[in-house]
This record gives sequence, structure tokens and C-alpha cells, in this order.
Amino acid sequence: MLCFSLPIATAALLTLLPLMNLPAEDFSVNSVKAGIKLEWEAKSGYDYTIWWSPSLDPPVWERAGRVFSRTSGAMWYFDPQGNVSQGYYRLEQSKPMILVPGSDGGGVDYNFHIGRYEVTTAEFADFLADPATSWSRWHDAKKQKIVRVVDKKAGVWVTAPMTGWEDRPVQQISWEAAAAFCNWLSQKEGLGVVYDEAGGWVADVSKNGYRLPTSKEWYKAGCWDPTKEGAGGFWTYACQQDALRYSQANYGGSYDPYAFADTDALTTPVGFYDGSAYRLFFTPTPESGDFYTEDAKSYYGCYDMEGNVSEYVMIEADNAFVAGAMGSSWSWTYPSSWEHNPISEPRLVVSTDRLHGFRIARTAVPPVGTN
Repeated sequence: MLCFSLPIATAALLTLLPLMNLPAEDFSVNSVKAGIKLEWEAKSGYDYTIWWSPSLDPPVWERAGRVFSRTSGAMWYFDPQGNVSQGYYRLEQSKPMILVPGSDGGGVDYNFHIGRYEVTTAEFADFLADPATSWSRWHDAKKQKIVRVVDKKAGVWVTAPMTGWEDRPVQQISWEAAAAFCNWLSQKEGLGVVYDEAGGWVADVSKNGYRLPTSKEWYKAGCWDPTKEGAGGFWTYACQQDALRYSQANYGGSYDPYAFADTDALTTPVGFYDGSAYRLFFTPTPESGDFYTEDAKSYYGCYDMEGNVSEYVMIEADNAFVAGAMGSSWSWTYPSSWEHNPISEPRLVVSTDRLHGFRIARTAVPPVGTN
């Protein structure tokens, strides 16, 4: 058993509208009036992205939001944009977790699951909204962009991300807060809890619950390609690239449109660099231009392992784990800082800053192909 022990302000309002690459897996189109709650039956193990348009065949589809669900049942979404005219919504479904097999090399010889995206502010808000969660211990409203207000009519507390931050990766959290989120999600889904909080956050990775990836798992999921040069190899960057372009990640000096318009925290919505093109509108004096992205996922299909936020991991040391982080963030300037912080070398973390977020992982139990 491997164990771990631990000794808006904006210069201008920016709206991004997709111009091409409509959702490949959309499964329904609904005509609704603005402000009506969308409801549908969710498919177990899928996430849903909601797109809005004023017509069925428009020049653009706007990504209205994302709903995360890892269990089946009725799902709903309320569009916070408040569009006044009748419109249409498309729902895209995608797998939130990716299976990485242990049989194709890359330094990890067992099967594991890892998140397609970084954990978002909306997902972390669900964790904070649970009455069993310690709000005061894990919450920082100014830095995490999550607020709690009283609904006087209903007489209840409402916990939600600030508008515009729903799809961005949660940041300014501690390593322990990320581990607590994993335990909460495991308990919610009836899985084995990985972290023993009372015992100093010791981790039992043989459990089937959610956890942080190990540094080796993270590196394999991000940089390993079993087909590279015919024999397999690691890419320099976690998007199947040995040279990085600004259209592939949100890093320091990359001209990311969110970073360009936002002087507060310079993160990008998860999965933004997916091969779509976006038309940029600035107010109050509208100016437009096109921002083209490349489909910058890893060989296994993980997004944002380059740029956005550096991600918490568990680093194996002397048959135990220590807290660490891997990957680059929005503040690191290409290429000089990466030359001194290569992605293949995990960094120990001892404090929280707004450059850190995380994605979740799970050990595949039982291994794929067994009964």
C-alpha cells in the first residue's frame, strides 16, 4: 500500500462565441424561451455542455455553460445570461474521466482513470454547498470566486460560483482542500474513500474512490504517446507537442483572450483549446476579431495540462507520497520559465497560491479486462 503523509476586476467585458466545430456528440436540440430551466435525463458517467443560439442554423453557437454529472438521473440547467428572445439549446455529452491503460508503456503499468478537465469552480461550489462540508475551512470567496448568500424567500443558503467563473478551474485552494473534495465525491458516489484525514491525509491508492493523480500518472496521461515515432515516447508538452504555440494553451505571454481582458485571475474555461474558433466582442466599444484554437489535448484526451493552472499531484517518495504539483500555469512565460521548470519534474508544494488547481483520478479496480 502506498501512503501519503503531509509532515473582478476587468478592463473590458469579454464574450467568446464559437464560430466552428459544433459539438460532435450533441444528442438533442430544444426550442425554449429564455430563462426557462432546461431538463433532461442524464446518461451515467457523462458531462454536459450547453450551447445557445437564436436560430437552428446560426453563424455562431454560444457556449452557455457546463453541467457535471457522474451519476444518472434528471439534470437541469438555468441559463444565467437572461436572453430575452426565443432561442435554441444544444446539449453535448462527453466522458468526464479517461481510462489510461497500463499495457502501453509510459512508466505506469496499471490501469487508472483521470479527469478530462481540471475541476471547475462550479464543481468545487457543489462541494462547499454540502452541509457536511466545512465552509469556513475550505472557502475563500475573493480568491475562489464562490459566494454564499441567503435566499430570504426560501429561507436557505445558496452557494454558487460568481457569474463567468463557472467553467474556469478552481484555484487558490490547498492540497488538503483538493483531497477533501476527492473524499466528498467518493462518499457521494458510494466509493471507497482514499484519504484518511484524521491520520494526516494518508492515501490508500488501492481504494476505488477519487484522489489526486500521482506524478507518474499525471506525466503519462499528459505526455506519453505509445505511437510517437513508431515506438512510443514522451512529448515535451502535454498536448502532443515538442514546441508550443499560443493557440494551444493559456500560458504567460500567450495572448490568451481571457488573460487579455481580465486583470483579476487569468484562467481560461476548461477545454477552451479544443480546435474551436472564437469571435471576440469587447464592450462598451465593440471590436471583433477571431481567436483560433487548436485541439490541444494529450494523446489520451486530457485538456489544459499545459497552462491555465498548475495541478496538485502526489509524488512518490520512500514508498509514501508527498504533496506536489505538475504542469505550467497562466503566469509562466514561454519559453524561459519552462526551461527551468520542465514538465517532467514535479514540484513540491508547501503553500497555496492562485496558480494551483487540480484534476481528479481513480485507480481502475478491478483492472480492465477482468471480471
